Amino acid sequence: MCRRIWVVVFIVLAANLVGNAQNTRNSRTDKKHEAVNSYIKFTNETIHLLWDLHVKLERFNKEANMYKLGKSSSLTFETRQFVNDFAFNSKLKAVCATKPAEGGVLVDLRDLYEQTSVGNGYIPMPQRSILNKYRDELYFSLISVLGLTDSLSQYVRIRQYRVDKELTHVYGILKEMAKLYGEIQFQKDQMERLCKQLSEPIPPALKSLQNIMNYSREILIAVRDDQPKKLPQLSRMLQASVEVAERMKKNTRANLLGLDLYYNVESSGYGHMIKYAEQIQLRADEYTRKGWMPEDFEVYGNAYYFYNERMLAVFNHHKYGIAAYYNRFIGFANRVFVKEMEEVPLFKVISPEKVQMLADKKNNTPGPNSLQGAASNNMVFLLDVSASMDRPEKLNLLKESISFLVDQMRPEDEVSIIIYSGDARVILNPTSALFKAEIKSAIRSMRPGGKTKAMQGLKEAYRVAERNFIAGGNNRIIMASDGAFDINDSILKYVGKKSLNSISLSVLLFNKLENIRVAEELTRLANRGGGNYSHVQPENAKQVLIMEANSVRRQ
Repeated sequence: MCRRIWVVVFIVLAANLVGNAQNTRNSRTDKKHEAVNSYIKFTNETIHLLWDLHVKLERFNKEANMYKLGKSSSLTFETRQFVNDFAFNSKLKAVCATKPAEGGVLVDLRDLYEQTSVGNGYIPMPQRSILNKYRDELYFSLISVLGLTDSLSQYVRIRQYRVDKELTHVYGILKEMAKLYGEIQFQKDQMERLCKQLSEPIPPALKSLQNIMNYSREILIAVRDDQPKKLPQLSRMLQASVEVAERMKKNTRANLLGLDLYYNVESSGYGHMIKYAEQIQLRADEYTRKGWMPEDFEVYGNAYYFYNERMLAVFNHHKYGIAAYYNRFIGFANRVFVKEMEEVPLFKVISPEKVQMLADKKNNTPGPNSLQGAASNNMVFLLDVSASMDRPEKLNLLKESISFLVDQMRPEDEVSIIIYSGDARVILNPTSALFKAEIKSAIRSMRPGGKTKAMQGLKEAYRVAERNFIAGGNNRIIMASDGAFDINDSILKYVGKKSLNSISLSVLLFNKLENIRVAEELTRLANRGGGNYSHVQPENAKQVLIMEANSVRRQ
């Protein structure tokens, strides 16, 4: 009996010792992760400042080019929105960046820098010393950036550009800024690599979210480095992670059991991460297809625009990007996990010579809406007017964009219109673009209603296109829909067979959002038809149709 009691006592003591050891280990791990996160917070707030600054630098670069080309008589450069009581003697007095919310409290980056030293004793050597090295380099790069900012502000304030006619000092500062942005990117990457090394393995319940973060970042970097060939595989891997996270979202309490995560799924950002991951995929696809970009960014190039303006808008976006939502979500756990760093924006200096070269090139070539040099068009519009199309961003936008194209078309171009909702119906037989009023009247007559019957519409469209076939011309069916129809094997087989007759099928999606699965199906249909797939929105609607009309060039 006595022996049994001692055995029980021994088991209890052993269990307590194991529990205490585990608690001590978790406590030390949490302390280490907290220390690592202080470096990440400092870096992310630095990136927020650099984002605000790069927007102002781009604007100032444009102003300087206009001045140099004789199209402006003065320069302006205002920095007070993100630099507060800035002063330089021999060291930094204060470095502050505003939060995105209007009237937000200032974030003191110097204080965040000093906070990284508070608990870093929990970070082992030599990682701690290497981390501190890159932290210090980043900090002094930041001081240099703000010093140049102050110099630029002073230059404009005393109107030194009236003496410095060639703006030599201005372009020198901007080039140094661009170099510093590149150095900060490198320093941030080194810190991020070390922080990931210091992170303990995360529990399986969070693995899909971490995968979403990792693949989203890799897609971002591929766009930044202008490497489109990497994107298809990365996009597939991100999509697989999103699907796992979607399944977990339906049963989050069971899947996250053991983490003591107290949260509401939507307010915690779980759902937002999934939505933003889908947006990253769609925007990467836009970049690959060299989608529309504002005229001001043409001189910067495709990769610069899509990385800075499209991708970072959903990855960083201060406290509302995918990285911030991930950091907020894991903050609900009863343990501390290593958070995610955001990405540094690009800054490139554009010379006035490059601006002038682009302008000259445009002046010597037809305008963006011109059909000059295009083969004669036999364009058959196959338009979905089912009830689901009754939205401003669908049928109304469709009507406006076709009307715009008609205005650009030449007498040798012919237009036919077939609508389908229920049975397919020809509302405009092949008509020369010489008769624009007649074509536009048919466009205005379209009304939404009924169900989508794509196969009937396609058969009628091919019949019309074949009867009006133009040898050597652009014989093309433009199928426009909101994507709400089934694409089965019989449709794909039919379209593939018809494409052998030199009649192409392009598919346009008119919908505010582009569902990745719908996009894949419509792309498959367009590929089988020998045409193009495009997601049409107000900002690119006109350009998409002009591109379709220019698809075949005159021999």
